[in-house]
Amino acid sequence: MTNTLPIVGITIGDSLGIGPEITAKAVLDARVMERCRPLIIGDRRLMEKMFELIGRPGFPVRWFGRDEEFVCEPGTVSGIDLANNSLHPSEETAGKAAVEYTYYGMRLALDGKIDALATGPVNKSNMNKAGYKFPGIAEVLADAVKREYVTLLIDPVYKISLVTAHVALKDLHKHITKERVLFTIQKTWEYLKRIGLEKPKIAVGSANPHCGDNGLIGDEEIVAISPAVEEARRQGIDATGPIQTPNIFMQARDGKYDAVVSMFHEQAVSVIGNNDFTTMTLNLPFVRTSVGHGTANDIAGKGIASPKSMILSILSAAEASARGIRTG
Repeated sequence: MTNTLPIVGITIGDSLGIGPEITAKAVLDARVMERCRPLIIGDRRLMEKMFELIGRPGFPVRWFGRDEEFVCEPGTVSGIDLANNSLHPSEETAGKAAVEYTYYGMRLALDGKIDALATGPVNKSNMNKAGYKFPGIAEVLADAVKREYVTLLIDPVYKISLVTAHVALKDLHKHITKERVLFTIQKTWEYLKRIGLEKPKIAVGSANPHCGDNGLIGDEEIVAISPAVEEARRQGIDATGPIQTPNIFMQARDGKYDAVVSMFHEQAVSVIGNNDFTTMTLNLPFVRTSVGHGTANDIAGKGIASPKSMILSILSAAEASARGIRTG
């Protein structure tokens, strides 16, 4: 290991959920230690409690205050103690702290003090109770840097980007526009090129059953999706669509396409079918990944939460940074 290993900032998420636990478990993983220098961004007291919970009391973390210059050495774990939480926080306190961890990590990334940011799960209700009126952390970050973003879901089989993410089903039609579909195709294509695909093939999904049946049961395919695909092709992007579900995912699974552009969140997540995936936020000015699941409050504090998605998130962030893959 050398000092060239990327520094990955890891926010612990909402402290009433499993974020602190899976953060503790993730930094114990040998692959994480081999591929990056992990920097926990959270609350020291909470994390010491989590290491006790998982049977590693006194696990050595080199803690620094929020205004201190920190050091990350290979083979060790460092942490920034924002000291903004408690062992038994209210929902509002937990929500406020989770967003503060995110803003702090974002600033470190923008200032070049960390190489990538992997964020733990947040509770959107708690965030809103704390006064942050956003549907998710991706929106918090995108608003802060004033950029449109695209969520990309990554698992061993699929790469699925979302035209819409945290949007109510009843409002989807307002957000599925030609401009937004085209932007999502473009950012997906750029990412695929950056990871080394010379001629990436992108499948673009439908919004309505049977692709809308020529407008009989929805016209998004006619007014937004098809025009966006046509424009993308004029720009030299190998995009095909709209293709209905489940055909589009079966074809991607079989290797016909390198990525899928999906119209909405549940359409994509239901295909992956488990929490063993990570998300990457495209078009931010730094690498940001996150877990593929929520805060799982029902099992918080029991020591049984799986860190698999958090580990994948950290490793994905480290790999993107180490390979110089820009996401924005």
